[in-house]
Amino acid sequence: MRKQIKRPVVAEWILRKIPDYNNKFDAAEDLGESFIRMVQDKGKLKSYLWYWHQVVFTLLGYAIFKTYWAITMLRNYIKIAFRNIMRFRIYSCINIMGLAIGIACCLLIIIYVNFELSYDNYHKDADRIYRVGVNIKGSYYDWFYDGVSGAVAPALLKDYPQIEYAVRLLRRNSRLVKYGDSKKFYENKFFYSDPEIFKVFTFSFLKGNPESALNRPDTVIITDEISKKYFSEDYPIGKVLSIDNKDYTVTGVIANVPENSQIQYNFIASIEGLESRWDLRDWGSTMFRCYIKVHENVDIENLKKDIKNAADKYMGERDATYAYFLQAIKDVHMSSNIKFFRPFERYDFRFDIIPYGNRLYLYIFSIVGVLIIIIACINFINLTTALSAMRAKEVGVRKIIGAHRRQLIKQFMGESFLFVCFAASSAIVITVIFLPYFNEIVGVNFSIQNLMKSGLFFPLFFLMILLGVITGSYPAFVLSSFKPVLILKGNSSTSTKSSLLRKILVVGQFFISIVFIISTIVMNKQLHYMQTTNLGFEKEQKLILPVKTGASITKNYETIKNDFSKHPGILGAAASSGVPGGIWGGQSVRLGGETDDKRQWMYCLFIDEDFIPEYKIDVLSGRAFSRERGLENERTYMINEAAMKAFGWRSPEE
Repeated sequence: MRKQIKRPVVAEWILRKIPDYNNKFDAAEDLGESFIRMVQDKGKLKSYLWYWHQVVFTLLGYAIFKTYWAITMLRNYIKIAFRNIMRFRIYSCINIMGLAIGIACCLLIIIYVNFELSYDNYHKDADRIYRVGVNIKGSYYDWFYDGVSGAVAPALLKDYPQIEYAVRLLRRNSRLVKYGDSKKFYENKFFYSDPEIFKVFTFSFLKGNPESALNRPDTVIITDEISKKYFSEDYPIGKVLSIDNKDYTVTGVIANVPENSQIQYNFIASIEGLESRWDLRDWGSTMFRCYIKVHENVDIENLKKDIKNAADKYMGERDATYAYFLQAIKDVHMSSNIKFFRPFERYDFRFDIIPYGNRLYLYIFSIVGVLIIIIACINFINLTTALSAMRAKEVGVRKIIGAHRRQLIKQFMGESFLFVCFAASSAIVITVIFLPYFNEIVGVNFSIQNLMKSGLFFPLFFLMILLGVITGSYPAFVLSSFKPVLILKGNSSTSTKSSLLRKILVVGQFFISIVFIISTIVMNKQLHYMQTTNLGFEKEQKLILPVKTGASITKNYETIKNDFSKHPGILGAAASSGVPGGIWGGQSVRLGGETDDKRQWMYCLFIDEDFIPEYKIDVLSGRAFSRERGLENERTYMINEAAMKAFGWRSPEE
C-alpha cells in the first residue's frame, strides 16, 4: 500500500534544491515518510497541504536566514572598507581622485558626443523628414549644394505622391527690426518659410495657432526670447514689428530653439509675397533649403532614385546636369563627408543655416575618453594590488576561521564599488566646476540643467557598474588567492605571483600616457604655429567693424573713413568686402582667349586703395591700387600666388 502512494514531486524537488540546507536529503526523506503516514490516516488533500506548508515555511526561514546574514556581512564589509580608507588616507585619496578625474573627463566627452548625435532627434516624425540637396555638374565644376531652388518644394509635392509635405526655408541675416521708437536691433536668424513648416517640424507653440500662423503674407512668428526682448510681458499676438521698413504682424510665439537643432531661428515669416522680390521659379537658384516629410512606410530608396531627375521636366536646355538627393534630417549635422559649395557667402548674408559637425572628431573624442578611463582603471588596480601585502594577514586570518574565497571576492569587489561610488560623486562635482571652461573650449553652452536633461545619470550608472567590475575583479581575485599557511608563516612570495601582469599594466599605462603627452605637445606646437606664423599680412592692432546690410555707410564710406583717420588714436583706415581668412564671395574666372571649359572658381575680395598698405601685404610683382589712377582701378585686379599657379604661371614676373 505504501509503495502506491507518490510523494509531491515538485515540492520535494524544491526542498532538495535549497542551497546550503543542512541534511536536506535526510529532511526530504523524513517529510516523505511523514507524508505517507498522513495520507493513510488523514487523506491525500490534507497531506498535500501539510507537505506544501512545510516546504513554504522552510523556504521562508531559509530566506530570512540568508537575508539576515547577508545584511550583517554587508555591514561588516562596509565597516572594514571605511576603516581601510581611514587607515590608508593618502592611498585612498590618490585612488579616488585619480578615478574621479578619469570619470569626469569621460563624462564631459559623453556629454559632448551625446549632444552632437542628438541633433534634430526631438522632432516627432524625425525618421520621415529629409532635406533635399542638389549636385550640379558642368564642364569645369562638380558642386554639391545644400540649397535648392524655391520651385523645388512645390514641384516635388505635386509630382511625388510619396511626399506628404514639402517646405522651403530662406535665411536672411542683419534684418533691422523696430518696435516703436525705442527698440531697434539688427537681428540674425531670420527665416521665411511656408505655412506647412509646423506640420513637418516639431516646434512648441506658446501663443497663437500653428494651423493659421503663416497663412497670410507679412506675418511673422517669434521665439519667446524675442517676445520678451521687444514686448516685455505684453501679449505679443497682433502687435506689428517693422522689419527692414516693412510691417509684419506677430501671429505666434514659439519656444526658444534647442541648441541641438540645425535650424537656429528667432523669426519665421511667411514666404508668401516673396515673389515680388525673388524669382521663386528659377530652377538654377540654390538659395532655399527644402525639407520634405514622407508618408509612413514609404520605400525611401526608390524615392531617392525617382527624385534624382526631378528638374528634367521643368528645365530646358542647359549646360549643367542637376541631380537631386535626399539626406535624413538626423544625418544632416554629420554630413561633413559631402563637400557642400557655398559661393556667395558674406558676413551679412549666409546660406549656411546649419552648424555642421564632424564625425571624425567624435571618434577621436570617444577614443580619448576610453583611453583616459583605461589609464584610471590601471592606476586603481596597480595601487590596490600594491597594497595587497599589507592586507595579506587579514586574508590569512579570514581563511583560517572559515571564510571561503568567494566571500573574500565579494568583500574586495564591494570595496572597489565603494571606491567607485566616491569617485563618481567627486567626478560630478569636478564636471560641474569645469563645465564653463569645457563650454569655452568646444563652443557649446551646457548648464547643470542641460546635464540633468541629457540623460547623464544612466551613462554614469552604467559607467560605475563597469568600472566597479573592471577595477575590482583583478585585485579581488589576487587577494583572495593568497594561501593562509604561507602568509601566517611570514612568506610574502604570494604577493609576487601577479608581478608580470602588474608590469604589463604599468607599461601599458605609461605607453598611453606618453601618447597623450606627445599628442598634447604636437597640438600645442600646431596652435603656436597658427598663432605666430607669418600670414602674409599684419593682423595686430586691427579693429574690424562689420557694416550691416542697407546701412548708409556703404554709399559714403569714404567720408566715414576720413573721420576715423582724423582721430589721434587711429593710425589708418581701409574699406573692404571682407578680411583675410574670412568668408568671401567668388566668381567664375578664365583667362582671355581661353574656352569656358578652362574656367575655375576663385574667391574675390573687393578693397580700396588703402587696404594693401594698411595690412602691409607684400606686392611681389606689379603694383597695388592707386588713388591717382581713378577709374582705372574699377577694371583692375590683383591675384595671389595660389591664383598664379592655378593659371599656369611659374613666377610673379611671368
